[in-house]
Amino acid sequence: MKKATETVTELKRGKYDAYYPISKLKENNVNRDCVKSHSKKFQKKLTTNNWMMPIVISEKGDILEGHHRLDGAKGLGQTTVPVYIVDWIDTDVKKQHLKSIISLNNGNRAWKPLDYLKSYRGENKDYKFVLNAYNENLKNISLGNIIITFFGGRATTKSYKDGEYQIENKESAKYVLRRIVGISSKFGKSKVIAYCVRDMIELSYGKSHAEQEYLFDKYDELLTTESPLATSVTDLKPTMISYINKFNDKQ
Repeated sequence: MKKATETVTELKRGKYDAYYPISKLKENNVNRDCVKSHSKKFQKKLTTNNWMMPIVISEKGDILEGHHRLDGAKGLGQTTVPVYIVDWIDTDVKKQHLKSIISLNNGNRAWKPLDYLKSYRGENKDYKFVLNAYNENLKNISLGNIIITFFGGRATTKSYKDGEYQIENKESAKYVLRRIVGISSKFGKSKVIAYCVRDMIELSYGKSHAEQEYLFDKYDELLTTESPLATSVTDLKPTMISYINKFNDKQ
């Protein structure tokens, strides 16, 4: 219980409108993609329970939370929806808009690494570049590994989720990606294990072109000779460190 002398901060409150026209709502391209199966679930929920939760929007009608709910309502032929209108989010500022969307939506269905790439691609050119690189090579490299390749960090970090990652050396990263894609295409996913690929990428990040070339040549050699080291989640990394140390000692 608070003491009588303590001041309780007044929290901002929005306005409720039970019959807001759908035609006035503004869907946006900073939100993650809508999943049709998720929208269908909301259709069923609306039919069974009616409106239990409003859609959260800005004063300008930009949707902050409730895209799937809106999709479900449209599928039921609705022309109006209940909304909760907040006036303290400036949706003209893309990053502020996106942060509010992520904060609200994560409570419903957690955002995945791909959602962040897609959502920040409009304001961070490096996220757009990495998204394009992933779409072009998704058959041969995982999203997590392509993020490490270009950003040197993982998709679980706050910086990644805040849209702050930058590509430090694009040409170096493009070379690593080219080698990984080539090796994956050559040997197949059964031999080129994602965990081992991650070790190779992390070891080569920030290295000179000569060091990167040597590392991937040795990795290719291990796979070609069917060495158990090539698929070992415990032994590949220390083996590669030993190789690169010997390589540098000779230089």
